[in-house]
Amino acid sequence: MKALWIVYDIVLDETVAGLLDEFKVVGFTRWPRLAGRGPRSGARLDDHVWPGANAAVMTVQDDDLVAFHDIAPWAPVHFLLVPKAHIASMAQVLSLIHI
Repeated sequence: MKALWIVYDIVLDETVAGLLDEFKVVGFTRWPRLAGRGPRSGARLDDHVWPGANAAVMTVQDDDLVAFHDIAPWAPVHFLLVPKAHIASMAQVLSLIHI
């Protein structure tokens, strides 16, 4: 399983989105505005004293599926697990998980 966590300056949003498309990353979670401080970058709190903000993207995948946070969750912790293989029907899913 591979996890990719990218934190970047929000001015690079389009560049990061283009790279995700280029590398065919189909499922990911994006946090549009993060505040924080790095060892060399100084504070980035997105206020009048320390302007600027970061964004972040996270995706987790293995050979069979991609997992990411739901952008409109119905529960406090809600992940979407998307299989990479084509699944023809819900009956196929139920037979795979032995319900």
